[in-house]
Amino acid sequence: MKIKKGSAILMTPYNIGPMVDVIEYLGFKPTFVDINLDDFGPDLKDLRKKIAEKPSCFLLTYLFGNVPKMDYILDICKEYNVPIIEDISQSIGAKYKGKLLGKFGLFSFYSASLTKYVDGYNGAFVLVNSKSLKNRIKKFRRSLSSPDKLRVRSIILRTLIWN
Repeated sequence: MKIKKGSAILMTPYNIGPMVDVIEYLGFKPTFVDINLDDFGPDLKDLRKKIAEKPSCFLLTYLFGNVPKMDYILDICKEYNVPIIEDISQSIGAKYKGKLLGKFGLFSFYSASLTKYVDGYNGAFVLVNSKSLKNRIKKFRRSLSSPDKLRVRSIILRTLIWN
């Protein structure tokens, strides 16, 4: 997305810890918007306040199949031109008004990891609405180093024991 280092990434604290680690590792600043207790989506008043500060994007995570009030979220993000990135890892197949989650934002991603941590060991995918963004994601992926063999073996052993 060509986001400048130090840019704010808006997200709810209703998330997984490693997501914050990834955001910080990439040189961005996680900025949290409060959640509401009805659908565990963003608190709409706090969302408007934080979106007005013009973060680089809004990372919208749907945990445990909870779907927030998408109409308002989409309208406010469009009003301030803040793209949405959807994390659909725990809501695969969920819909809002008949439309599958993962199709509302600029792109979405899914982790098939057993514990939903941010890794691709058990598989992952990205859905993209932009050909140029797709090409940049592929280029970035090729620039990543291979995983440590010991780490992969440890994950396999842990998964085997867990299962």
